[in-house]
Amino acid sequence: DISKLDAFIIGVAQAIAIIPGVSRSGATIAAGLFRGIKKAVIVEYSFILAIPTVGAAVLYDAYKSRDVLSQIHSWNDLIIGFAVSFVAAFIVLYFLKKYLGKISLTGFGWYRIVLATCIVIAMISLNVASPEITSIETTTSSPKVFPVVFVQPLDVYPGDPIMVTINASTTASEITFDTKKVPVFEYQNKPRAFIAIPIEEKNLEHVVHVTLVNGMNFDEPIHITPRQKIEKPLGIPEKLGGNTPEAGKTLIDNLAKENAILNEVKSSPNILWSKTFTSPLATLTITDPYGYSRDTVGYTITHKGTDFRAAEGTPVMAMNSGIVKVAKLFTVYGNTIIIDHGLGVTSLYMHLSELKVKEGDKVEVGQVIGLSGKTGYAEAAHLHISLKINGVSIDPAKFLHFFDVI
Repeated sequence: DISKLDAFIIGVAQAIAIIPGVSRSGATIAAGLFRGIKKAVIVEYSFILAIPTVGAAVLYDAYKSRDVLSQIHSWNDLIIGFAVSFVAAFIVLYFLKKYLGKISLTGFGWYRIVLATCIVIAMISLNVASPEITSIETTTSSPKVFPVVFVQPLDVYPGDPIMVTINASTTASEITFDTKKVPVFEYQNKPRAFIAIPIEEKNLEHVVHVTLVNGMNFDEPIHITPRQKIEKPLGIPEKLGGNTPEAGKTLIDNLAKENAILNEVKSSPNILWSKTFTSPLATLTITDPYGYSRDTVGYTITHKGTDFRAAEGTPVMAMNSGIVKVAKLFTVYGNTIIIDHGLGVTSLYMHLSELKVKEGDKVEVGQVIGLSGKTGYAEAAHLHISLKINGVSIDPAKFLHFFDVI
């Protein structure tokens, strides 16, 4: 019923479907009717023509996703899905052919032509009357497109955490930072990874490499902006000996011992949290930021945490679920709690007046674990928060910003 010339003209018309919004089957049927082919015949031909077209697209997509398909243990569900789809399409086509044999498409065709003409005239009129408004509406209505590999923050400084987000229909099989593999987790239905930049970092150029399960590879360069060096004086409270050289040396010695203990804390390779990170206090107000240096009786001590305003006895909450690895009193850090959240992430809560958990306890996000205070090297009550990723202390405020806490 369809000659080679008809098939060629229909094929050319079908190519119009590459224009967004143009129906492939619609273009095929319109070209067939233009050539005088019966409606029932051209509808059936449109269906048959879709088989190699869609089949090729499926095979190409299967090739790109070959790594995913190789992990499928049972093909039964996939085969059933294909079979049901084909049968459903065949039944619809059968009744559609009968229906089209009884009606005329002339009215529908004129309706589409008139409607399209009205839309074009309206768009031209609006553009002439107010080109600025049209431009604004076009800009604001455009969807925001994220790159496949999205890195936060956009400006990275020594001491910053980095969160890598994968915006792809497939997941990541591996993420590396300067060839070193980093753990991948899922948050808000997207694969992500944490990377820590040490505050002592001197190398300013790095690369995040992402390999997707479909075999595609992406490289995202990371440029580190040097951190401005800020130094402020901070004395030693009388309870630790006051501002004397002897007290300063004792403070530094104790810091070294306590840091050695904290550095021994290991994080689980498994993720121990499923909900978002939250605030450790009901209200967060930063009183002392991360990253500056303290001049203490001739010694320089880097502040590798963030201090938050908290009156004595304010409830302190776990920022996420995990396991308590440390809950004890230190000379410098005072009453300290360390929670392991897994995947290398640990949160530290210092200078507490009271501990409400013990080592080995499992805690939930938002659970009260202690009360704020001024134990240890602290002159006034506050909450000191430190966060570590794979043992590297990073800026807690930047980390909490990933989860819209700050």
